[in-house]
Amino acid sequence: MRRFLIVALIVASSVVALTFALKSENKIVLLDIPVLKVDFGKELNVNLSSFVNASKKPISFQIKEGKGRIEENIYSISSEEVEESARVEIEVRSGNTETVMTLELEISDSYEKPSMKIELQKVFEGEPLELELRDFTSGGSGLITYEVVTGVGFIEGSVYHYTPEFDEAPSAYRVTLKAIDERNYWYCETFSVLVLDVNHRPEEPNSPYPSHGVSDFMKQTVLSWSCNDPDGDNLFFDVYFGEDGNMKKIAAAIADNSLQVAELLPGRKYTWQVVANDGRGGESSGTIWNFSTKEMPKIRWKRLLGGSAKDSVFSIDTLADGSFIMAGYSESSEIQTNRASSELFRSGWVVRLDGNGNLAWQKAFDFGWTEFMDIIPTADGGYLVVGRSSPGQGYSGDSHRQLLVVKLDRFANVRWKTVLSGLFNSAAAAVEVEEGFLVLGTATDEKTAKSSVSLLKLDQSGRVLWEKSFGGSLHDRAVDMVLLPGGDIVIVAETESSDGDSIGNTSTAFIMNGITIAKSSVLVVRVDELGNKIWSRVFGGSGEDSPAAVKVNGEGEIFVCGSTNSADGDFPKDGLHYDGFLLKISPEGRLLWNNTYGGRANDGLQDLVLTDSGGAVMVGFTESADDGLGDFHRGELEKLGLTNSNFWVLQVDRNGELLWSQCYGGSLGDVATSITRSGSGYVIGGYTASSDGDVPSNRGNYDTLIFLLR
Repeated sequence: MRRFLIVALIVASSVVALTFALKSENKIVLLDIPVLKVDFGKELNVNLSSFVNASKKPISFQIKEGKGRIEENIYSISSEEVEESARVEIEVRSGNTETVMTLELEISDSYEKPSMKIELQKVFEGEPLELELRDFTSGGSGLITYEVVTGVGFIEGSVYHYTPEFDEAPSAYRVTLKAIDERNYWYCETFSVLVLDVNHRPEEPNSPYPSHGVSDFMKQTVLSWSCNDPDGDNLFFDVYFGEDGNMKKIAAAIADNSLQVAELLPGRKYTWQVVANDGRGGESSGTIWNFSTKEMPKIRWKRLLGGSAKDSVFSIDTLADGSFIMAGYSESSEIQTNRASSELFRSGWVVRLDGNGNLAWQKAFDFGWTEFMDIIPTADGGYLVVGRSSPGQGYSGDSHRQLLVVKLDRFANVRWKTVLSGLFNSAAAAVEVEEGFLVLGTATDEKTAKSSVSLLKLDQSGRVLWEKSFGGSLHDRAVDMVLLPGGDIVIVAETESSDGDSIGNTSTAFIMNGITIAKSSVLVVRVDELGNKIWSRVFGGSGEDSPAAVKVNGEGEIFVCGSTNSADGDFPKDGLHYDGFLLKISPEGRLLWNNTYGGRANDGLQDLVLTDSGGAVMVGFTESADDGLGDFHRGELEKLGLTNSNFWVLQVDRNGELLWSQCYGGSLGDVATSITRSGSGYVIGGYTASSDGDVPSNRGNYDTLIFLLR
């Protein structure tokens, strides 16, 4: 029994010893763990086993709390996963024993945040201040962006820019700039900009009038120029003037930027110069400019065209080679080669003259009773001609008229023809635009007699792309149009309406034989390239005002000529006879000035061209004998108490003042209808019934007279 008890005690004692031994073998001892530093932009890899003292049994690790990852015994974490510091708890297990290991992590970074230091900056007014901000920045990564928080100036890339105005000094500004690096660290720096006063020289005098190198007719002129001072100082000018470079001072220290020079002689070359002074020691001399004065133009050649009946041209244009193309109508059987002389018929007529006015070719077009009102050269070397036609061989007020557009090749062969019936009855003008043509015409309702102005866009094959109408509720007639430098279109029409686009019309009406007859005014409409109206204006008085032609200069200013018998409104002249008129209108539709021209009888203007010196040469007719309009050819009709007319040519300066006026023709009716530039001269066309004076002969009825003035 005792032996059994001893054995039991030995066994029990052995079990306790074994258990204690097992527990001793599974004990996990954590060693001191230093703070683990993670280099910025890199990854930390650490062997966790190096921080544990345990038995030889396998040890496992698992993240209990925090970021990172464990593969076998290796703990890894990227610096991007750690802010400035972090704490990670890892469960450590060995057999049946476990404990928790704590890791302290820190970002190890030598990165320097951006900073700037900018001292007081001084700059003279009108001079640029430029700062390369990278030169004033320290720290940060290689990629830093900058922005202006408050103050003056702007930043392009890494350069700060500021240019004070010439009148800012003295002044001071506080400027705050912000530097931002690619890690979104930022720094704001505030500095001062002091603008210092300095006297700058005046700008060089510029924009002379007359323009440099211009040659034109001038009896006297007002020299003018532009000049500004950067500091806003008052300027004073010395003006030097003379012939052929022999200049002398003709004005000293004048405050105006213009000076009248009288008694200019024809056929001379004048030079002039302007010196600007700001009264504070700043001085600038302008370029030496010159201009030449022309002699009174004379007829250099003249040509009579036509046949035994009525022949006239309404449009003439100069071609690139110096020759001339013109269009109108002919009733002469000699020109209408397929007509008998006994037949009364009107054909469209196209004529080409060489540069010396000699007949190159002519051609009549039978589209019914036809009149061509305008012809233009086209980009393909051909022509576009527009007008009207009526079916049959004759024309009366009851005949059905059609708007006519004809495309000709360079030899005047018809390529295509567009005829618009119904409300369309006449075309007045055409221009070539991108991908086609614009045609201006009149559309009349035959039942109501109401007519409106129509602008048509045709493609290169003559198909109508769109149509826009303008005017009011009464009679409106298309006259002419012109393209502005930017692509807009100015339309000129005769209007009797006082509503719609014609609001503001002040013309009156009169009653004759119980019929109310409205008087017309001048309607000017500006539209964009799609025909959408930008503005419309009405000009005139209480009488009859009829526009005839429109031109535009390089500044977009609009010139409209025509005839008026008004004595009020925009035409405050003496008498109720007809005079010619010229309107100058701003691109915005504001009347800049208006003038009337003529004598004591009826006079009218039909066409114009603009001159190099900013004025215009106009043509038409005059019945005013001995009224200072030029040499007038008296005729036999005057002995009978009747009147006749002469070709009338006149030139005005840029303010509308008359420079010269001259009459040409014979003893019967002579009317100029068109004018075109030809080098330094002008080619003028019209019709004449005379056979004396300036008209060499007459082939019958009305002939066409073409002559060159130079």
